Amino acid sequence: MHTISDLMRQSLLGLLEASRRQWHPLHQLRKLSLFRRVSTTIDFPVWRRLYGIRHPVRLRLMRNLSYLVNARTTEPEMVALFLAINKMFSPSTFWDIGANIGYYSWLLKSQNTSMAVSLFEPDPINLDLLHQTALGAGGGGSGIAIVPYAASDADGEAVFVVDPVSGATGTLKNTEQEFTVRHYGVSPETIPVKTVALDTFRRNTLPPELIKIDVEGHESAVIRGAQRTLGEDQPILIFESFARDAALFAILHGLEYQLFDAERMTGDLQKTTNFLALPARHVSRFQELEAAWRQELDILGLSSLANAV
Repeated sequence: MHTISDLMRQSLLGLLEASRRQWHPLHQLRKLSLFRRVSTTIDFPVWRRLYGIRHPVRLRLMRNLSYLVNARTTEPEMVALFLAINKMFSPSTFWDIGANIGYYSWLLKSQNTSMAVSLFEPDPINLDLLHQTALGAGGGGSGIAIVPYAASDADGEAVFVVDPVSGATGTLKNTEQEFTVRHYGVSPETIPVKTVALDTFRRNTLPPELIKIDVEGHESAVIRGAQRTLGEDQPILIFESFARDAALFAILHGLEYQLFDAERMTGDLQKTTNFLALPARHVSRFQELEAAWRQELDILGLSSLANAV
Protein backbone atom coordinates (compact mmCIF):
# COMPACT_ATOMS: atom_id res chain seq x y z
CA MET A 1 0.00 0.00 0.00
CA HIS A 2 1.28 3.45 -0.89
CA THR A 3 1.65 6.01 1.90
CA ILE A 4 0.64 9.64 1.42
CA SER A 5 4.30 10.59 1.01
CA ASP A 6 4.68 7.91 -1.68
CA LEU A 7 1.67 9.28 -3.55
CA MET A 8 2.98 12.83 -3.25
CA ARG A 9 6.37 11.71 -4.56
CA GLN A 10 4.74 9.98 -7.54
CA SER A 11 2.69 13.11 -8.28
CA LEU A 12 5.85 15.22 -8.18
CA LEU A 13 7.53 12.69 -10.45
CA GLY A 14 4.78 13.11 -13.01
CA LEU A 15 4.90 16.91 -12.88
CA LEU A 16 8.67 17.02 -13.26
CA GLU A 17 8.59 14.59 -16.16
CA ALA A 18 5.94 16.69 -17.88
CA SER A 19 8.01 19.85 -17.59
CA ARG A 20 11.02 18.16 -19.14
CA ARG A 21 9.52 16.01 -21.88
CA GLN A 22 5.83 16.57 -22.42
CA TRP A 23 5.93 19.51 -24.79
CA HIS A 24 8.76 18.35 -27.01
CA PRO A 25 7.37 17.96 -30.59
CA LEU A 26 8.88 14.49 -30.93
CA HIS A 27 7.23 13.45 -27.68
CA GLN A 28 3.88 14.56 -29.07
CA LEU A 29 4.43 12.62 -32.31
CA ARG A 30 5.30 9.46 -30.41
CA LYS A 31 1.89 9.57 -28.74
CA LEU A 32 0.31 8.84 -32.15
CA SER A 33 -0.09 5.12 -32.81
CA LEU A 34 0.26 5.69 -36.58
CA PHE A 35 3.61 7.42 -36.05
CA ARG A 36 4.79 4.54 -33.87
CA ARG A 37 3.73 1.93 -36.45
CA VAL A 38 5.49 3.77 -39.28
CA SER A 39 8.54 4.25 -37.07
CA THR A 40 8.84 0.51 -36.51
CA THR A 41 9.00 -0.21 -40.24
CA ILE A 42 11.77 2.30 -41.00
CA ASP A 43 13.81 2.13 -37.80
CA PHE A 44 17.04 0.99 -39.42
CA PRO A 45 20.59 1.62 -38.12
CA VAL A 46 22.40 4.78 -39.22
CA TRP A 47 25.70 6.52 -38.46
CA ARG A 48 25.62 10.11 -37.23
CA ARG A 49 28.16 12.73 -36.21
CA LEU A 50 27.19 14.26 -32.86
CA TYR A 51 28.48 17.38 -31.10
CA GLY A 52 31.92 17.02 -29.55
CA ILE A 53 32.46 13.41 -30.65
CA ARG A 54 35.36 12.70 -33.00
CA HIS A 55 33.84 9.62 -34.62
CA PRO A 56 30.38 8.67 -35.92
CA VAL A 57 27.89 7.21 -33.45
CA ARG A 58 25.62 4.29 -34.32
CA LEU A 59 21.93 5.14 -33.90
CA ARG A 60 18.57 3.88 -35.05
CA LEU A 61 16.67 6.18 -37.38
CA MET A 62 13.40 6.54 -35.44
CA ARG A 63 14.31 5.28 -31.98
CA ASN A 64 17.05 7.94 -31.67
CA LEU A 65 15.40 10.57 -33.85
CA SER A 66 16.05 13.37 -31.34
CA TYR A 67 19.80 13.00 -31.96
CA LEU A 68 19.27 13.06 -35.72
CA VAL A 69 17.20 16.23 -35.80
CA ASN A 70 19.47 18.03 -33.32
CA ALA A 71 23.05 16.88 -33.80
CA ARG A 72 24.43 19.78 -31.73
CA THR A 73 23.02 18.48 -28.43
CA THR A 74 19.68 17.70 -26.82
CA GLU A 75 20.96 18.58 -23.31
CA PRO A 76 23.22 21.64 -23.65
CA GLU A 77 23.51 22.41 -19.93
CA MET A 78 24.56 18.85 -19.15
CA VAL A 79 26.98 18.65 -22.08
CA ALA A 80 28.58 21.90 -20.91
CA LEU A 81 28.95 20.48 -17.40
CA PHE A 82 30.65 17.27 -18.56
CA LEU A 83 33.04 19.25 -20.74
CA ALA A 84 33.80 21.68 -17.91
CA ILE A 85 34.50 18.82 -15.49
CA ASN A 86 36.78 17.20 -18.05
CA LYS A 87 38.79 20.40 -18.52
CA MET A 88 39.06 21.19 -14.81
CA PHE A 89 39.56 17.79 -13.23
CA SER A 90 40.76 15.60 -16.15
CA PRO A 91 39.13 12.39 -14.86
CA SER A 92 40.94 9.30 -16.08
CA THR A 93 38.02 6.92 -15.45
CA PHE A 94 34.31 7.37 -16.16
CA TRP A 95 31.41 5.06 -15.32
CA ASP A 96 28.33 5.66 -17.48
CA ILE A 97 25.39 4.06 -15.65
CA GLY A 98 22.41 3.81 -17.99
CA ALA A 99 24.50 4.63 -21.03
CA ASN A 100 21.73 4.50 -23.67
CA ILE A 101 23.64 5.28 -26.93
CA GLY A 102 26.73 6.23 -24.92
CA TYR A 103 26.72 9.93 -25.79
CA TYR A 104 28.54 11.13 -22.67
CA SER A 105 31.11 8.33 -22.83
CA TRP A 106 31.92 9.06 -26.47
CA LEU A 107 31.99 12.80 -25.72
CA LEU A 108 34.50 12.46 -22.87
CA LYS A 109 36.55 9.82 -24.65
CA SER A 110 36.85 12.17 -27.63
CA GLN A 111 38.28 14.89 -25.39
CA ASN A 112 40.62 12.52 -23.55
CA THR A 113 41.51 9.42 -25.56
CA SER A 114 43.38 7.85 -22.64
CA MET A 115 40.28 7.89 -20.43
CA ALA A 116 38.92 4.47 -19.41
CA VAL A 117 35.14 4.39 -19.80
CA SER A 118 32.73 1.72 -18.56
CA LEU A 119 29.25 1.80 -20.09
CA PHE A 120 26.49 -0.02 -18.18
CA GLU A 121 23.49 -0.79 -20.41
CA PRO A 122 21.11 -3.79 -20.22
CA ASP A 123 18.85 -2.90 -23.20
CA PRO A 124 19.78 -5.30 -26.06
CA ILE A 125 19.23 -2.78 -28.86
CA ASN A 126 21.25 -0.09 -27.09
CA LEU A 127 23.97 -2.66 -26.41
CA ASP A 128 24.24 -3.47 -30.09
CA LEU A 129 24.55 0.24 -30.92
CA LEU A 130 27.25 0.69 -28.28
CA HIS A 131 29.31 -2.21 -29.59
CA GLN A 132 29.09 -0.91 -33.16
CA THR A 133 30.15 2.59 -32.10
CA ALA A 134 33.04 1.18 -30.05
CA LEU A 135 34.24 -0.82 -33.06
CA GLY A 136 34.08 2.29 -35.22
CA ALA A 137 35.90 4.50 -32.71
CA GLY A 138 39.52 5.44 -33.23
CA GLY A 139 42.04 3.12 -31.65
CA GLY A 140 39.80 0.09 -32.04
CA GLY A 141 37.80 0.90 -28.92
CA SER A 142 40.78 0.87 -26.54
CA GLY A 143 39.86 1.75 -22.96
CA ILE A 144 36.16 1.01 -23.51
CA ALA A 145 34.29 -1.57 -21.40
CA ILE A 146 30.66 -2.26 -22.28
CA VAL A 147 28.90 -3.88 -19.32
CA PRO A 148 25.62 -5.65 -20.25
CA TYR A 149 24.25 -5.43 -16.70
CA ALA A 150 21.82 -3.15 -14.90
CA ALA A 151 23.45 -1.44 -11.94
CA SER A 152 21.50 -1.94 -8.71
CA ASP A 153 21.96 -2.51 -4.98
CA ALA A 154 22.72 -6.23 -5.29
CA ASP A 155 24.18 -8.78 -7.68
CA GLY A 156 21.63 -11.09 -9.25
CA GLU A 157 18.77 -10.95 -11.73
CA ALA A 158 15.85 -8.59 -12.21
CA VAL A 159 13.07 -7.73 -14.64
CA PHE A 160 13.96 -4.90 -17.01
CA VAL A 161 11.17 -2.88 -18.64
CA VAL A 162 12.23 -2.06 -22.20
CA ASP A 163 11.36 1.28 -23.81
CA PRO A 164 10.44 0.21 -27.37
CA VAL A 165 9.75 3.78 -28.50
CA SER A 166 12.89 5.80 -27.71
CA GLY A 167 15.16 3.34 -25.92
CA ALA A 168 15.89 6.05 -23.34
CA THR A 169 13.46 5.33 -20.49
CA GLY A 170 13.98 1.62 -19.88
CA THR A 171 14.33 0.73 -16.21
CA LEU A 172 14.22 -2.11 -13.74
CA LYS A 173 10.68 -3.09 -12.84
CA ASN A 174 9.21 -1.22 -9.87
CA THR A 175 5.80 -0.30 -8.49
CA GLU A 176 5.43 2.86 -10.57
CA GLN A 177 3.79 2.87 -13.99
CA GLU A 178 6.35 2.91 -16.78
CA PHE A 179 6.99 6.04 -18.85
CA THR A 180 5.87 4.42 -22.12
CA VAL A 181 2.57 3.35 -20.55
CA ARG A 182 1.85 6.76 -19.01
CA HIS A 183 2.74 8.81 -22.07
CA TYR A 184 2.35 6.57 -25.13
CA GLY A 185 -0.14 3.94 -23.99
CA VAL A 186 2.30 1.22 -25.06
CA SER A 187 2.22 -2.03 -23.12
CA PRO A 188 5.63 -2.64 -21.58
CA GLU A 189 7.93 -5.38 -22.81
CA THR A 190 9.97 -7.00 -20.07
CA ILE A 191 13.15 -9.03 -20.23
CA PRO A 192 15.32 -10.71 -17.58
CA VAL A 193 18.67 -9.00 -17.00
CA LYS A 194 21.69 -9.46 -14.78
CA THR A 195 22.25 -6.88 -12.06
CA VAL A 196 25.46 -5.79 -10.39
CA ALA A 197 26.26 -3.54 -7.45
CA LEU A 198 28.88 -0.97 -8.34
CA ASP A 199 30.81 -1.92 -5.22
CA THR A 200 31.13 -5.42 -6.71
CA PHE A 201 32.23 -4.06 -10.09
CA ARG A 202 34.81 -1.86 -8.38
CA ARG A 203 36.70 -4.88 -6.98
CA ASN A 204 38.18 -5.70 -10.38
CA THR A 205 38.65 -2.29 -11.95
CA LEU A 206 40.27 1.09 -11.48
CA PRO A 207 38.63 3.60 -9.13
CA PRO A 208 36.07 5.82 -10.89
CA GLU A 209 36.76 9.54 -10.92
CA LEU A 210 33.46 10.54 -12.55
CA ILE A 211 30.13 8.68 -12.50
CA LYS A 212 26.92 9.48 -14.37
CA ILE A 213 23.67 7.76 -13.30
CA ASP A 214 20.58 7.96 -15.52
CA VAL A 215 18.42 4.94 -14.73
CA GLU A 216 14.86 6.28 -14.79
CA GLY A 217 13.89 5.96 -11.15
CA HIS A 218 16.34 3.29 -9.98
CA GLU A 219 19.08 5.71 -8.92
CA SER A 220 18.54 5.21 -5.18
CA ALA A 221 19.26 1.49 -5.51
CA VAL A 222 22.32 2.18 -7.66
CA ILE A 223 23.75 4.54 -5.04
CA ARG A 224 22.95 2.14 -2.19
CA GLY A 225 25.01 -0.43 -4.06
CA ALA A 226 27.90 2.01 -4.51
CA GLN A 227 28.36 3.37 -1.00
CA ARG A 228 31.80 1.84 -0.42
CA THR A 229 33.02 3.09 -3.80
CA LEU A 230 31.66 6.58 -3.20
CA GLY A 231 33.05 6.69 0.32
CA GLU A 232 36.54 5.43 -0.52
CA ASP A 233 37.11 6.74 -4.06
CA GLN A 234 35.07 9.97 -3.79
CA PRO A 235 34.31 10.38 -7.52
CA ILE A 236 32.37 13.32 -8.88
CA LEU A 237 28.76 12.18 -9.35
CA ILE A 238 26.11 13.41 -11.79
CA PHE A 239 22.69 11.81 -11.52
CA GLU A 240 19.08 12.24 -12.55
CA SER A 241 16.34 11.84 -9.94
CA PHE A 242 12.70 12.74 -10.43
CA ALA A 243 11.68 11.31 -7.06
CA ARG A 244 14.13 13.48 -5.08
CA ASP A 245 14.54 10.66 -2.56
CA ALA A 246 15.44 12.12 0.84
CA ALA A 247 17.14 8.86 1.83
CA LEU A 248 19.36 9.07 -1.26
CA PHE A 249 20.35 12.65 -0.44
CA ALA A 250 21.06 11.60 3.15
CA ILE A 251 23.41 8.84 1.97
CA LEU A 252 25.36 11.33 -0.14
CA HIS A 253 25.54 13.91 2.64
CA GLY A 254 26.77 11.17 4.98
CA LEU A 255 29.54 10.41 2.49
CA GLU A 256 30.53 14.12 2.59
CA TYR A 257 29.10 15.07 -0.78
CA GLN A 258 27.54 18.46 -1.45
CA LEU A 259 24.67 18.66 -3.95
CA PHE A 260 24.11 21.26 -6.67
CA ASP A 261 21.64 21.86 -9.48
CA ALA A 262 23.50 20.40 -12.48
CA GLU A 263 21.39 22.30 -15.02
CA ARG A 264 21.72 25.77 -13.49
CA MET A 265 24.90 25.37 -11.43
CA THR A 266 23.47 26.72 -8.20
CA GLY A 267 23.00 25.34 -4.70
CA ASP A 268 19.20 25.67 -4.98
CA LEU A 269 17.86 22.17 -5.68
CA GLN A 270 14.18 23.02 -6.00
CA LYS A 271 13.95 23.38 -9.78
CA THR A 272 16.04 20.50 -11.06
CA THR A 273 15.92 16.76 -11.62
CA ASN A 274 19.62 16.62 -12.54
CA PHE A 275 22.10 16.80 -9.68
CA LEU A 276 25.82 17.35 -9.34
CA ALA A 277 27.36 15.80 -6.21
CA LEU A 278 30.85 17.06 -5.43
CA PRO A 279 33.06 15.32 -2.86
CA ALA A 280 34.36 17.54 -0.07
CA ARG A 281 37.78 17.99 -1.67
CA HIS A 282 36.24 19.64 -4.76
CA VAL A 283 33.55 21.83 -3.18
CA SER A 284 35.88 24.83 -2.88
CA ARG A 285 36.24 24.81 -6.68
CA PHE A 286 32.52 25.01 -7.42
CA GLN A 287 32.60 28.67 -8.50
CA GLU A 288 35.51 27.91 -10.80
CA LEU A 289 33.53 25.00 -12.23
CA GLU A 290 30.49 27.22 -12.73
CA ALA A 291 32.62 29.70 -14.71
CA ALA A 292 34.00 26.87 -16.86
CA TRP A 293 30.43 25.64 -17.44
CA ARG A 294 29.38 29.10 -18.63
CA GLN A 295 32.32 29.17 -21.02
CA GLU A 296 31.26 25.83 -22.49
CA LEU A 297 27.71 27.10 -22.97
CA ASP A 298 29.16 30.12 -24.76
CA ILE A 299 31.16 27.81 -27.05
CA LEU A 300 27.92 25.95 -27.75
CA GLY A 301 26.42 29.29 -28.78
CA LEU A 302 24.02 29.15 -25.84
CA SER A 303 25.36 31.86 -23.57
CA SER A 304 21.77 33.08 -23.09
CA LEU A 305 21.10 29.94 -21.04
CA ALA A 306 23.98 30.72 -18.71
CA ASN A 307 22.90 34.34 -18.37
CA ALA A 308 19.35 33.27 -17.48
CA VAL A 309 20.38 31.52 -14.25
